[in-house]
Amino acid sequence: MGEQPGSSQESEGWRVIVEAIVAGTEDPSVAGAFWVAVETRIWDIVLSGRRADPGSHRVRPKFQDLFSTDTAAAEDFVAELAADADRRRADGLYRNPEFLDLEKEETLQRIAARSFVRRRAVSFVRSAGRGGMVGLPEGVRGPGSFDTGPDGGWGGTIEGRNDGGSAAGFDLLHSLLDHEPVLRLEIRGPRPNAVEMTAALHTWLLLDPDMDDRAVFLKRLEGDVVGGVAAVETAIREGWDDVRRELIACDDEIAGHPGMGHKRLDEIDRRRTELHARWIFEPLSSERLRDLLGLPSLNAGEKRNSNYRSARATLFPMVGGLLSRSLAESEGSDE
Repeated sequence: MGEQPGSSQESEGWRVIVEAIVAGTEDPSVAGAFWVAVETRIWDIVLSGRRADPGSHRVRPKFQDLFSTDTAAAEDFVAELAADADRRRADGLYRNPEFLDLEKEETLQRIAARSFVRRRAVSFVRSAGRGGMVGLPEGVRGPGSFDTGPDGGWGGTIEGRNDGGSAAGFDLLHSLLDHEPVLRLEIRGPRPNAVEMTAALHTWLLLDPDMDDRAVFLKRLEGDVVGGVAAVETAIREGWDDVRRELIACDDEIAGHPGMGHKRLDEIDRRRTELHARWIFEPLSSERLRDLLGLPSLNAGEKRNSNYRSARATLFPMVGGLLSRSLAESEGSDE
């Protein structure tokens, strides 16, 4: 039996897409075709029904424990994960010559393995929803976790409480993961000490602009830092980029090894917890800190970071309790 009509043409069209992506020469039409292919793959894993007929959409049985019958939430997840794959494409993370030897379905299985989609769905639900708990304040996004449980996790759980304290703190952590400037750093004396200044260096772009001591920190940063505040902001953004690439690498490792053992999955989950701690509280490596402060050695930068890390849970009263339970143990190492 020969190939079905059109199958050869479809295969050739896919080859053009893959060759452009691997070479890093894709234009908007190729990028758009890639997005559609990945989104269709994820959709077919999570949902059934005709895509052009919203009334026919149903959450597949293997995802009903996460989305129940909430097809809108499942559709949002599919769109978000497809967008994430496209960001990875734009960052050049699919420029893998191995893709040139694979058929379309094999390539999509590498990019969006079923186990990978399942784990990301767990993260999506626990990050964006209230995890099935009742009695939490309106607007709280999770009782939740960075994500924990038998189907995947990033380490510890922050339990929701009806008094709103822990739940509100977890909502704040979500805002910080989105890099919203809502963090408050309080100094205990008339002027910031070395540990408090190190905290300000790491979190400058996340500090609340209305924070009482912001002007004090600004003056010190302009006076103490080589290159002033502009250099601090550049270094933080570079640190964020480093963390982003490492988080993507964690996802890529899981996607590329659908049969990965639980021990390695747990190791990757712990790594993601550490990276999320760095993402918020410690984007500056010891080397960057040394250069910003004109310190005499890399060891001096490491010492500043170590002292800051030990005091981190008390430096930020807004999230101190959560930080000590969930993130303080993730002593993001400099690499």
